[in-house]
Amino acid sequence: MARGSSASGGRRLRGGVSYVVPLGQTGDVDLLAPANYLLLGLNYVLLALAVWALVDALLRPAAAFPAAGKLTKPAWVAILVVCVGLCLITRSALALLGLASAVAVIVYLVDVRPAVRELGGGRGPWR
Repeated sequence: MARGSSASGGRRLRGGVSYVVPLGQTGDVDLLAPANYLLLGLNYVLLALAVWALVDALLRPAAAFPAAGKLTKPAWVAILVVCVGLCLITRSALALLGLASAVAVIVYLVDVRPAVRELGGGRGPWR
């Protein structure tokens, strides 16, 4: 058997000295780690936006949604709950479900929220 093979029970030989490699570590450098951290950061940003949109939708009066010509409040709350759930279970905002969540959250924040806010559907300084 070759020196340093994985069949030696997790032991490797370096310069004739045996040492134990921790489980799951190969000693190799992960060149994609920065990209993975970027995607994870994007996922956290999308999760924060989805939670913000969900809280905003919950605080708006139900009558303001149809009056603005948008879907009903329960429909938007359901869509945004699904978006938050997808953000929590997917690992990347650029996956297919992550992109669908991003589109739904952006549509709410850019189109629905301003239309409902115009009708006076908010409380406090965040109207």
